[in-house]
Amino acid sequence: MKTLLRTLALITLLVLVVGTMSLAAGCAKDDAKTDTPAADGPATDGNGTDDEGEQPALDGEEVLAGACTQCHDTTRILIQPEMTDWTAIISEMETAHGAVLTDEEKTAVAEFLESREPDKGEEIIAGKCTTCHDVTRIYSQPDGTNWEGIMTKMVEVHGAVLTPEEQAAVIEYLEAH
Repeated sequence: MKTLLRTLALITLLVLVVGTMSLAAGCAKDDAKTDTPAADGPATDGNGTDDEGEQPALDGEEVLAGACTQCHDTTRILIQPEMTDWTAIISEMETAHGAVLTDEEKTAVAEFLESREPDKGEEIIAGKCTTCHDVTRIYSQPDGTNWEGIMTKMVEVHGAVLTPEEQAAVIEYLEAH
């Protein structure tokens, strides 16, 4: 009987270890290479180089959408303050959370995030809404939130000073994100 219990305990432990590894791999990017060129990109030789022997430039936004959104949505990334050290954050995602990116992908994501211009609604949120709210509270609302109703309450009940154009920009941005 003890042998059976030990065997069951070992199997359970093995299943937990494999399950944990599978979950950790969920944040990792699949590095499988393909010989099929992208429909709208330059032809590659299967090693990731183009016809002229050079690596095609990676699109940081595409890498971010493919790798980073496996664990969280882009809003969590985009709400970070200006002057964020993206290289350090990417390194932290690798060491603490198991993200897997090539050096080229890390560079592309960091360059995209550093050069990104915020949307008008995003700028209004950062400049006005955050005087009372932490952005995490704003962005953690569930899909389908009635942003128009919330905006009306913020203006009429709580005295938020937003023009109708600013309100529309904020609502449009939040509904899209």
